[in-house]
Amino acid sequence: MTMIARNWLQQSEWSAYAAFRWISGFLTLDAKPEQDDQAGVTEEVENSEEGDGRIIINDNDSDLEMVAKAEQWCKQSLKVTEADYTWYIRLGDTYAILPEYGAASEQYKKAATILRAQDPVNKEQLRDVFKALGEWATDPERALEYLKEASKLDEENVEILYAML
Repeated sequence: MTMIARNWLQQSEWSAYAAFRWISGFLTLDAKPEQDDQAGVTEEVENSEEGDGRIIINDNDSDLEMVAKAEQWCKQSLKVTEADYTWYIRLGDTYAILPEYGAASEQYKKAATILRAQDPVNKEQLRDVFKALGEWATDPERALEYLKEASKLDEENVEILYAML
């Protein structure tokens, strides 16, 4: 399962959503029908050998809760302390498919912040993040601002120019 976690949030060769569905399905296996997770993001069950908890996704969890639990499981499983821009892009892609556009935008903004801070800046990745932000923005003016930022990074990209029309 760590290979699937890695392919969900640390690499971009696989479909983000397909990898997420594998992880969420795995985390659903320990759920009992009567479990009711009203507390929020995680439900932990004591592990008798190591003393750490297991993360369980229940049938009544919302999409936001499922992604948050799956992400937390991946952080534990992959021993990630600080996420990189790929992590946030892949989370954004997952939220966008669900469709949870507000959550997707938040993840893309985190990726953009990390990418802007790099030296040298990965212009191709930053362009794609701004393009995604423009695509999922709910405010048309804000969407146009993101697309203009993307266009500055790649002035000849036809997809971005077309989206700005």
